[in-house]
Amino acid sequence: MLWLIVFLVILTIVLIALKSNSSKPDLSMLPKQFIVLDIETTGLDSSRDEIIEIGAIKVSLDSDEHPTFQTLIKPTRKIPRKITQLTGITADMVEKDGADIKTELTGFIDFIGDLDLVAYNAPFDMGFLRNAAYKHNLEIRNKSHCALVAARKAWPGLKSYKLTELAKLNGRPVEGHHRALRDAEFTILVYTAAASTLGASNWARLQEGPVSKSYPEKIVKTEGNPSGPLKGEVIVFTADFELCTIKLVGSIAVNLGCDLHPNVTKKTTILVVGNKISYFTTKSGNTQTGNHKKALEYISRGQAIRILSESEFRDLVWKHRQH
Repeated sequence: MLWLIVFLVILTIVLIALKSNSSKPDLSMLPKQFIVLDIETTGLDSSRDEIIEIGAIKVSLDSDEHPTFQTLIKPTRKIPRKITQLTGITADMVEKDGADIKTELTGFIDFIGDLDLVAYNAPFDMGFLRNAAYKHNLEIRNKSHCALVAARKAWPGLKSYKLTELAKLNGRPVEGHHRALRDAEFTILVYTAAASTLGASNWARLQEGPVSKSYPEKIVKTEGNPSGPLKGEVIVFTADFELCTIKLVGSIAVNLGCDLHPNVTKKTTILVVGNKISYFTTKSGNTQTGNHKKALEYISRGQAIRILSESEFRDLVWKHRQH
């Protein structure tokens, strides 16, 4: 339990220091202004599911003013019951207060300007936002950072890295969890605490990311297990993975029945983007992996490609290994 006590003390000190005018933690490694955001969606598949809420906070380290952006969005299809149970967002709410996705994305892009973006499990949020923007001839050009990656580096060995668990460790009430603006507040706490814990030099190395590029190990076209539960799926992996190599996840997919391809084509049905995608961004904020860009282009033309994060792929594997 020592790790729990130490972690609780660290978060408590950081929180108190952030509220104090006299004693502040070292956050010099962070930009003076950045955006912390969260979204709620109708599901986990950014190629098919839709954003129903965006919440964002413009954090200014040199000011007490932190403007917010919050909006409900009307989806084109019915909100699943399980999503309403999880978020509390109902059909009546989006019908009454929701707006058109293109209008709200335009407002969101104006709000964020050219500031860096931070999200908890950023590949998920950024995948949905960039997919939605692309479909409406908009572009989110900002560089993104993952607070979940930062938390894992700052406090290795925790039993859970769920946002609510990190909030509970600091004694923060978690009412309102799975509403976008509330989760953005939790993310600020975790992100700044992680930065303060790691220190400037470790933080700089974290931002540099891995030196290897996508596909450090050559992926060759491989036919899937004919009796696997995912037989018929054509899968491509891109970017680097946190917990294992692409070669390993490729072999897992093949055992489950997926045909493994090195590049996105018209036959692709699943693209898995490693959680380290935030490290592979150009100055314009676009991913450098050609497979991700090509998948978005095919999706815009009507091709059904599921874009999954590393963690979503692990959930998919776990689901099918239970049967």
